[in-house]
Amino acid sequence: MGSVGPLSGVGGSHIYGCFFSATSLNQWDVTFSPLLKPISLSLRKLAKLARILLSVVVAVVVHVVVVVVVVVVVVVVVVVVVVVVVVVVVVVVVVVVVVVVVVIITNHL
Repeated sequence: MGSVGPLSGVGGSHIYGCFFSATSLNQWDVTFSPLLKPISLSLRKLAKLARILLSVVVAVVVHVVVVVVVVVVVVVVVVVVVVVVVVVVVVVVVVVVVVVVVVIITNHL
């Protein structure tokens, strides 16, 4: 943001990004400078608030992403463990049934 207030130096001043020559700005600067100071302070406060709000939003988004990733990893691990346990139980049941059938068949012979 440019300076607001009496002109310093030669050739003009920047006010809100616009260049004004010293001759065209003198009257304008004396008339409206007191009115622009509160606006300038408000804009600075608003910019500071916007930076704080942006940092809070970024922090919240990062935390949400981390939580979602952790939940997805936990769900995947739980699903893999359940699938392994079910496969082991099915294999054990099949082996026990086969052994029982073989024992019954050999006992009857």
